[in-house]
Amino acid sequence: MKIRLPILTVLAAILFGCVSNVEKSNRQIALKAMSPIEMGVILPKSENSELAAEIKNAMTFAAEEFNSLQTKNSSKINLLFLETGNSKEELYTAIEVLKLRNADVIHAGFTKQCAFELKKFEETGALVNFFSQYPPIATQTENAVRIFLNGAQVCEEMTKKIPTAKTEEKKSEIILAEDSVLGKSCTEFLKFQTGSLNIKIFTESFSENEENFSLLAQSITNIDYVLLYAPEEKQNAILKSLSEAGFKGRIYASCALQNKGANSFKNLKIEKVKSAFELGKTNAAEFKSAYQKRFKSRPNLAAAVAYDSVKITANAILNAAKDAKAAKLLLKGKTFEGVSGKIEFDSYGDAVLPLELVNDGR
Repeated sequence: MKIRLPILTVLAAILFGCVSNVEKSNRQIALKAMSPIEMGVILPKSENSELAAEIKNAMTFAAEEFNSLQTKNSSKINLLFLETGNSKEELYTAIEVLKLRNADVIHAGFTKQCAFELKKFEETGALVNFFSQYPPIATQTENAVRIFLNGAQVCEEMTKKIPTAKTEEKKSEIILAEDSVLGKSCTEFLKFQTGSLNIKIFTESFSENEENFSLLAQSITNIDYVLLYAPEEKQNAILKSLSEAGFKGRIYASCALQNKGANSFKNLKIEKVKSAFELGKTNAAEFKSAYQKRFKSRPNLAAAVAYDSVKITANAILNAAKDAKAAKLLLKGKTFEGVSGKIEFDSYGDAVLPLELVNDGR
């Protein structure tokens, strides 16, 4: 059978076109691998948060180290820090700025508004890392992960040493948490964790601005267990009031990100969730020394996690040719050894950090 010349010409053109498309695709991938990694970080306003300054220091330090190891033609990190309050408008503005810059990676979550704007972050097309303890925050979008403490994991640790009361006199517990989306979520999780222990459960919430806990402490002196999920400053205020009220039961408290140092509270029996980083169980000696030398302060857990998150997300987005959804898929099920400890990603893209419930030594 003879094939006419025009048909051969068409076939050759199609074949050439396919090859050209493959070459074009390869060139695009190569160019992406050489272009900068645009990394945006949305933080609470520094004048209102020491935490923001610590996160900024640690991420800057990590980006500089990452860039120093790159070759002339490979991607380097461009960091852009944006500060917002808790208003929706400020957060929307920051997100739009990062969209206009074609951000490859976005770190956000310290402002409470972030938990309500997951769709906005999904629309950026960037790989989003949430600095948020709100349990489901990384599970609802295909381009988001969490390299941070997970409130659900912290709650699970808090309840590990509560003894069962099935064969004893019925015990009582009170769950104390902030009146926020995180606080409410963790309250429900703690109720679920202890609901089968034959313990009478009470709950009490407090506002972000509440400072005096004397009446609350006096009203719960007969409670056997206090489960306290709160930021460090609130924890210290509540523990001080419980100490003054003569509380004799056991207290199980959540992690402190900044770990400014324990206050001494007389006669309190406290066990607290702490990270491997705080307990000195990670390979972080070199990081701690270099950080302290440069910034004149000791790094805390928040700084360690921020440092690790820069390197993990930068490598993930590069390995996925800057495809955020593909980057999340690459991270699922993976384990990394960071300065904050062994970081294990579950099937949702949530990082599980090594935590322990330990005597707080007060």
